[in-house]
Parts: sequence; structure tokens; C-alpha cells
Amino acid sequence: MEKKLKILMLDANPADAGAVEAELVKAGISFSSRRVETKNEFESALSGFEPDLVLSDYWLPTFDGVSALNLVKQVAPEVPFIFVSGALGEELAVDALTGGAADYVLKIGLSRLVPAVRRALRESEERAERERLEQDRAESEERMRTILDSVQTGVVIVDCETQQIIDVNPAAAGMIGYPEERMRGEHCSLFSTCGRKKRCPALTGGPDGESGENVVITASGRRLPVQRTVTSVVLGGRRHFLESFVDLSPSRRMEEALRESEEAFRAFLGVPMGSVLMLDSAMKILAINEVAARRLGHSVDGLVGSKLSDVFPADLSKRIRARVKEVVDSGTPVNYEDRHKGTFTDTFLFPVFDSKGKVSRVVVFAQDITERKSVEEAQKKDRDFIGKVLNTAGALVVVRERQGRIVLFNRTAEETTGYSFEEVAGRHEWDVFLKDPGEAKQSRAAFKKLLSGQALPEYEVHWTTRSGSSRLLSVSNATLLDASGQAEYVITTGIDITDSRRAEEALKSSEERYRTVFESTGSAMCIVESDSAISFLNHEFERISGYKPAEVIGNKKFTDFLAGEQVELFRALQEELGASEGKESVHFECDFQARDRPLKMLGSIGLMPGSEASAVSLIDVTQEKLFEQELKERAERLRDFLVVASHELRHPVAIVKGYANTLLEYIDRMSPELIQEILHDVDISTDRLTRYVEQLMDVSRVEQGRLQVQRQESDMEMLIKMAVEDMRVMGFSNEFGVRPAGPSTPVEIDPEKFLQLLGILLDNAVKFSPEGSPIEIEVEQDTDEVTVSVLDRGRGIPEEDRALVFDRFYQVEDVAHHSKPGMGLGLYIASRIAEAHGGAIEVRGREGGGSVFRFTLGTG
Repeated sequence: MEKKLKILMLDANPADAGAVEAELVKAGISFSSRRVETKNEFESALSGFEPDLVLSDYWLPTFDGVSALNLVKQVAPEVPFIFVSGALGEELAVDALTGGAADYVLKIGLSRLVPAVRRALRESEERAERERLEQDRAESEERMRTILDSVQTGVVIVDCETQQIIDVNPAAAGMIGYPEERMRGEHCSLFSTCGRKKRCPALTGGPDGESGENVVITASGRRLPVQRTVTSVVLGGRRHFLESFVDLSPSRRMEEALRESEEAFRAFLGVPMGSVLMLDSAMKILAINEVAARRLGHSVDGLVGSKLSDVFPADLSKRIRARVKEVVDSGTPVNYEDRHKGTFTDTFLFPVFDSKGKVSRVVVFAQDITERKSVEEAQKKDRDFIGKVLNTAGALVVVRERQGRIVLFNRTAEETTGYSFEEVAGRHEWDVFLKDPGEAKQSRAAFKKLLSGQALPEYEVHWTTRSGSSRLLSVSNATLLDASGQAEYVITTGIDITDSRRAEEALKSSEERYRTVFESTGSAMCIVESDSAISFLNHEFERISGYKPAEVIGNKKFTDFLAGEQVELFRALQEELGASEGKESVHFECDFQARDRPLKMLGSIGLMPGSEASAVSLIDVTQEKLFEQELKERAERLRDFLVVASHELRHPVAIVKGYANTLLEYIDRMSPELIQEILHDVDISTDRLTRYVEQLMDVSRVEQGRLQVQRQESDMEMLIKMAVEDMRVMGFSNEFGVRPAGPSTPVEIDPEKFLQLLGILLDNAVKFSPEGSPIEIEVEQDTDEVTVSVLDRGRGIPEEDRALVFDRFYQVEDVAHHSKPGMGLGLYIASRIAEAHGGAIEVRGREGGGSVFRFTLGTG
């Protein structure tokens, strides 16, 4: 089934685009299309629509086909681009094709459109297929290159036709001694014994895949024996020979050494570094050096020809005979270590062959390694000790060699990761434990820096365990240098901080929750240590105390804010909480000294969980305490008022009732003068009682906000005379003097309330002044207010009581010594009348004794 094409059409004319689509439909091409006109639309369609083909007009109102072609070459170069234009000259057509367009078609002749589309799509597919094949070839070559670079066998690839070396691996270059770049392109006779004849050894071999011994010439001219294999391969369509060879020089050197063993042995006998002897198959000593003879306690001549069993102790002789028999039977050298009476020897046995290839003699070389064994034993103990230390250490320890392969993995590392040493030995850290590509890359970079001698700071890395879980490690590294000062091993030490980091995060979260709670309680809070030092405080504590956290934390104790016995009380509360388990918070009250003022505080103290510190919460109750005190004082005044009111109201009632009973019973026997006196006293008592009732009514109106001021134009001089006359009518003998500040003018006030206010002050002055003493009235008047002062020569009011005399029910006299009539309401009512007029009232002491009551009334 043919693939449904996605065609992007860049055309400003919908009709032209429709004609193009109709032509494609007629040809049976299955497609979906999108028409665009502007550059933005075109760019968006390239990335969003992902077209298989672009059909573009050459000219557009705001865009052009050449710019569109350049965009396609940048964004999607694999997409074919065909110009479909109404007019396109030959020069422009050539430019379009050379610029990368697949074809061009004129709108006036769309018959070429379908063939052009099919050809462009076919070429696009072929180009994609070539690119895929090229990529496959490159990947194949890369895999082959990786294999060739990793094997230890030398490999050379020769072009059969040109006989040139087209590739060589590092092992071959290393054996021959030429750089890889030097060998590529050279004739294959470069390293062959046929070099002068320009013959290629790969072409002179036997059947394909045949292996045999040969000789190559190294860069230094040395003849290198090799085991050579030639295989025919086809690379890139051409026939090549792949020549591989293995260096035989080590085995040849061994054979040469064996062939020359006798001569070498003769020279070796003179070496004073060990015991050397030669035995035949019958265990007879054929030769022995001075060192061996001396150790056996004989001369060389005395030992030659002796039987092995006659010279050596029986147990040692038995072990030597068994090893000699092994060499004779196998024809291969034998090496072993032996111990006899506390002496360690490292013994080598070499076979010596006769002309028939049989082992006829055995050379024994024994080196005293007792001292070396002692050193090795000490080193083993050190290694065991270090191993035990590493395995018992709480830290993870990994040792890596220069290639980054793990050579040591302690027990903590095994327990942390779940891998055994056998599972990770020889592998890389970044391959086993680092699943995050970024961390793996960083680890490789860090390892290279360590090998180069750079020191690295501690860092954190995530290791993935066998079970797939992630552990966070805090890692530090050190290098162990070899004799040349180069880094030979990298020692990595890691501490698993996964749980501690989680605990830190949990603690941080807990602290943040505590801080949030502390800040959102609305009360002043602080953390107080066992020595009363403040280690934390919230914003409310800062606001109330007036101190910044830096001024308090580390500098002040909570007891510094307390005074006197409250310090000891707070310490006692701390000790009580510390000595108890599960005790709830304790509440207390204290006087708290803030920076700028003392405060009354209601406090609560409780132990912090898992700590010796305490959380202290404080609420400022200063205002509440003041209100409480005020309420208490008011209650006391109310109680006093009730006592006084009871007395003051009962007294005139008792007089009226008493005189009424007297008149009922004795009026016919009383003289008119007596009756007149009694009626006068009754009248005074009823006036007094009426005045008390009126005062209570006035207080009630004030409390209910119904104290009304009816302003009208009034004559101040007349009102003051009326008030003085009322005082005289009541029979007071005091002299009343009036001192106006100037001529009186009418004012807008409530005349009735003014008379009541002034009457209260005059009555108060008479009541608390000596009988007959002068009472003075001073008047000051301006355009906005009138000020009246009443001056007496009484005993005066203490300064501490002056602010209280205008309170309801307040009396300067002690209730128990109440000697003046009145209920303590007059001055309260007077102050409210003044306030209702927009004025105020005050009292102060008078020079020479007495008081001055002064009030102002607004006249507006």
C-alpha cells in the first residue's frame, strides 16, 4: 500500500493550489496537504506538519520561494522542494535547481507536475537509503575498529589489487615498531623479508586461512618470529587480505635458552647467589657450585658423583627426587618453594635434553628466601591487619588501579551495595554503581584528574545498589604513588549519608514546622535553654520586647527580662519541669521588662520533646490588668457609692418622715414658729432629695447618651448672678465674688445646663471650704469659647486624686469618714456637661491653699 504523502504548499492563490491538488488526485497519488502563505506559517508547518514534499510558488506577497528553499535546507534537508510557479525564467529556473530545488514546474503546464513529484520522491528515498547504508557501513567499520584495537594479536589489512596496507591495529604497530599512520598506505613488503623484491607476504601464502610460522622485520631491523595467518575478506566491494600474527619470540627465547642450557649452566655455576647442582636421571650429582657444597658441608669434588640420597636429609631428598621425576616425565621446568628446618628455598628445576630430545639431566637452582619469606609474612600480617581495619571501618573503601578497575572492595562496601567483591572485581565504578549518565561522566572526569595528580575536594554521589535502591555517599579520594611518582592506585573512601541526610531533611522540615507554629501562634514565644539562655525567638517576641534577635540570642537570658523574686520563681519552674517526666505546661504571671516599658505578661512554659530546653509562650496582658484594676477600683467606688447613696437618700427621707410623724401627733401643741422651722427643714430635705434624684437621672441620661444640649443665646453675666443667688437662697454664708475679664457679650450655650454645672462647682466649693470663706468666680470669654474658674480656700485635693475626681461615684473622702453630704456624682455630671458643650473641665491646686475648678464651653 502506497504511503500517504504530506505535502506542504506555499502559495498565496487558493485556486492555483486547488489545481495542483486536482492534478495529483487525478494521478492517483494519496496525500494530505496544508497551504500556507507567510513565513511564520511556513516555519510552523515545517516543524508541526512535518511534510514529505514542499511545493512552492516563486513569488509571494510577503515571502519568496528562495527563502523558503533555504529554510527547508536548514530545517529538513531530506524533504524534496519543487517550485510551482506561474512565470519562471530560464535563469531563475537554473538558479533554483543549483540552489537545491528538486525540480520546477510551470502552473500553465501542470502535466510535468506528477512526473516531477514522483522523481523527487524517488530520489529522496534513494538518498535516504544511501545514507542508511553509509551509516551501517560506518557502524560496521567502527565495530571492526573497536575489535581490532582491543585484541593483542597483530592485524594488518592489505588491498589485494594495490598491495597497500589500508589499516593496521595497535598490536601490530607495537610489534613492528612503526606508528599506525606511518604504516597505512605503505606497500605490504614494508615489514616482510621480501621487502627488497617488493613482494607482498600476504600474496605468497598458501590456501585461505592457512597458518604458519614466518618472520617480520621490525622498524629497528630486528627479525621477529611470528605465527602468521592470512584470510581473504571483501571490504567495500574490493578483495582484501587480513593478515594476523602472534609474536613467537618469547617461546623461541625459551627454546633457545633450553638448547643452550648446558653452556648457560656452566656459567651459572659460578654465580654465588644460590645453590646450583645438576642431576642425571639416576639422581647422581653431576655438578655442583661452591655455594651448595658449602651449605652441605663438603667440597665440590667430594660431592660430584654422589647419590642425592647420600648427601641430603631423607625427607628433603625424597621431595627433590619427586620433583626431578616430574621434570623428566613432562620435559617442562618446575618451580616450587620448600621449607626445611626453618629455612625457606625457592627451587627451579630445568630439563636438559639429549640429541634424541629426551631429558637426560636436570639442573636444580635453589635460592634461600628465608629473609624474603619473613618480609612476606610481615607484609601478609600488615595486609591482614589493614584488611581487618578496612572491614571493620564504618566507611566504604574501594581501591582502583590505573585503568579504573576495582581491585579492593571492603566489607562495608559489600554491605552497603549488596555486591560481593568477586562480582565487582575488575569492573569500573561508573559501570556498576552510577546509573545517572551525568554522575557517571563526572566520575570518569574525576578519576582522570586524580591520575594526573590533582587533588579533589569531598563530593557527594548517588550509588545504585544491587536491589536498585539509591544510596547517597560522601566521597573523598587519595592516590597511592609508585616508585616513579606516578599514581598507581586510587583509594576512594565513602560514607553512606542517605539516612543522615533524610534525618537532616526531616529535622529541617520539623524546624520549619516549629518555626511556622511559633510565628503563627500570635503570642510571643522563645526557646529557653536549661541555663535560661534564649536560643530562639519569634517575631512577636521581638516586637513586644523591642529587641532584635541578634541582641538576644547568645547575649541575654530570659531571666534578664524579669526582676526580683520572679527570677527565682522562673528557675524553680525550670527545675520542676526538668525533674518531672511528662509534666504538662506550667502557667505563670510575670512583670516583663521590655526595652522601653514594663509589661504584665501571662506566661506558659513546657519542655521541648527530646531536649532540656523549654518553650516559653507569653501573652501581653498589660491592658487587661489595667482594665482589671480599673474595674476593681470602679467596683470599689460603686460599693462606696451605694453606701453613701444609701446614707444620703435615707437621711432626708428620715427627716421628712420623722417631722411628718411629729406634726401628725403634736401639731396642735406646737407653736407656729416651731411648725415653721419644721416645715423649713422638711423643705430643705426634699430639695436635697430632689437634687439627688435629678443627679441620678442625669447620670442615667449620660450613660444612655441622652444628655441633650439646647443651645440658645445667653447672657453670661446674668447666668452667673443667678447661680450665686441660688447659693445665697440656700443659706450659705460664704462671700461670692465675680471677676469678669471684660464686658460680657451673649454666647450660644444651654443656659439650664450651664447653671447646673456652675451650681455643682459652687456647691462643691462651699461644701469643702471653711464656713464663711470667700468663693471667687473668674470669667474669660472669646469668640469660640467661654472659660469659667471657681476658686476656693478649702483644704484642696491631693494631686494623685485630681485625675479621678471627675469619675463616677469617686469621692476624695474615705467612705468610712463620710462627713459631707453628696453621692460623688456632681463632678462627674459637670464634666459630661462641659464635654457636651465641646469643652472640658480640670482641677488644680491654688497657691496659698484651696482648689481651682476650671471649665471651658464651646460657644459655636
